[in-house]
Amino acid sequence: MKSLFVSRNLRFVVIFCAIFGAVSIASLQSRAGNSSLNIVNNSSRQIVHIYFAPVGTDDWTANQLSAPIVPGSSFTFSSNYNCGQTQFQVHAEDQDGCFVTTTAACGDKTKWTITNTTARDCGS
Repeated sequence: MKSLFVSRNLRFVVIFCAIFGAVSIASLQSRAGNSSLNIVNNSSRQIVHIYFAPVGTDDWTANQLSAPIVPGSSFTFSSNYNCGQTQFQVHAEDQDGCFVTTTAACGDKTKWTITNTTARDCGS
């Protein structure tokens, strides 16, 4: 009788751990990749650099652009950027050396439109 009780409890623990593990792995995989960020440049300035970092850190990637995003155009990043969180920061640097920033969700498809009225940080 005691052996049957132990066997049922053990089976419950194994099933619980398997379900918990599968859910955890799926959550991590959705944050690790499959992010899509479409940057639309509706400003009058070229976007010359794009950088990514985890939210709340200064651990920036190298420039992600191979060519500027000219006014009136867009560029889509299909990234395997490993966020390690649920969100990541995006800095866009324009031709004047000023930055605009947004936060994107990991594992989501995000569209960011930059206009002439988007607040810029020009370091002063």
